[in-house]
Parts: sequence; C-alpha cells; structure tokens
Amino acid sequence: MKFQAIALSAFAGGAAAQLGMGRPPSPHDQAKATLVEDFKWRDPFTEATSSLFTPACEVTKTFPAQQYTLHQLYDKQPLGMWSWAEGLKEVFSEREYPGGFSGLDRHGWDRYILLMDYADVPLRAKQWIEAQASGKTADHGLFALFQKPKDKHQKVDDQVVVPEAGLDRADDASRVVLFAPGALYKILPLFVAESSDCADVLEDLSKYSPDAVDGGVVAWPISHSRPNLREKKRDIEIVIKAQVLKANEPAAKADADAEPEAKTVTKEEL
Repeated sequence: MKFQAIALSAFAGGAAAQLGMGRPPSPHDQAKATLVEDFKWRDPFTEATSSLFTPACEVTKTFPAQQYTLHQLYDKQPLGMWSWAEGLKEVFSEREYPGGFSGLDRHGWDRYILLMDYADVPLRAKQWIEAQASGKTADHGLFALFQKPKDKHQKVDDQVVVPEAGLDRADDASRVVLFAPGALYKILPLFVAESSDCADVLEDLSKYSPDAVDGGVVAWPISHSRPNLREKKRDIEIVIKAQVLKANEPAAKADADAEPEAKTVTKEEL
C-alpha cells in the first residue's frame, strides 16, 4: 500500500488543516501491524552471529529525534507536522511506505514519521540524503528535507532544493529531515561512520548487508525510546550500532594449527 493512499485520505481534512487541529482518530484507522513486503533487514547482533564473527571495528552512537504518527499530521509544532503537511504528501506519495522500526507497518493513521534536526545528521548521511532528494537515485522519496518554519503558523510546502555545488553547511541548523523509521535501515552505517575508527569501511555501503559475512558491515538501531505523550512530548533517542565483521577461526582448524607448534616446542625441550 503506497503512502499516497493514506496521504490523500489525510489531506482531505481541509477544515482541520485550516484550524491547525489534528483529525479526530477513528476506530477504522486501527490495523494490525505487519512487516512491509520488501523489508530485508534483521537484527544482526545475535548469539549465532557472535559465535561465528568477531567485530574488527565497532561503534555505537545516540541520536535525538521526534516521533509522530499521521494522527499528528495537522497538529502544529511542536506537537505535529502541520507546517510540512503538503510537502510530505508530495514526497511520500511517490513510493511504498518503507515501514516503522524493524520494518513493521502499523498502517493508516498509526504510521510513524520521524523528524531530525538536520544539524544532528552526520555529513556522510546528509550527502546520501541530498543525492536521493535530487531525484537521481532509485531511493528518491525516502527522506524529505525541509526548511524549519519561522514559527508554528508558517507552512513550508517545498523541499530544500539541492544545487549542483551542494548545500551550504552553515544553514543546516535551519533545516529538518522527515522520514519513516524504515528508511533508516538503508544507510545506518553512514550515521555512525565518522565516530568510528573504520570510517572508510562503514561508508562503503557495498559492504553493508543484512547477512553476516567476513569483512562485511552490519548495523541496527539497537534501541529507541518512546515519546512522553502524557506530557505532550515527541522527543525520542535512537541508538545505532555498527560493526565490521571478522570471521572466527574454526575451532578444529585452530586446534590443528596449534598442535604442530606444541610438538615442536616439546621436541626442542627434549
């Protein structure tokens, strides 16, 4: 189901939008969460993986974000996404919803959308986001880059246009990026690469895979907090972990390699 279907339904509430009010939830909006059809990623940090591989390099980093659902589409900041509502419709109608955390799709108005201050996004991740925003890659529409509104009453309908020469990084503090949590999995290593001792490897997405292989890169958001809705807060934290893997030497081979050495030492001692 394309995001377009739910977006068009959501944007039909013109009166609610004009008032800056959220659309009242309906029991019909509720649906059982399912895994999105083409979600290939899975948690690589399992006991089975650790028994076969040792991390040659490991990095973990925490990122602040704000979490919304489409119920907050017409709520004004800081509680909702009203300022970017029309622009989000334009961007996300172009592709299938990529899922929430772990690829789960809560469907309809319960679908999650994350917002990050662009200044908090690492440079390599920004460069990938800007490449897809230009429409030159098959990943166009995963991330939506907007200016921040001057106040909660201003609408920002158009995405940031990325020039050939690139964006002025000095203006990043005035931008935000919105995306479904499932979009993160495409580029998780890019979020933590510059904080690691193996940036060159982590930045090479050709090495990044859901499968654990020798010399490969794996990553996962190992935790994410929940917004404090009772206090009308949308803030969350996402902890991303990545590893460059090195295959463990099979026990049988290790024993075989160690045995001649032990015999040689014994012979010399005799």
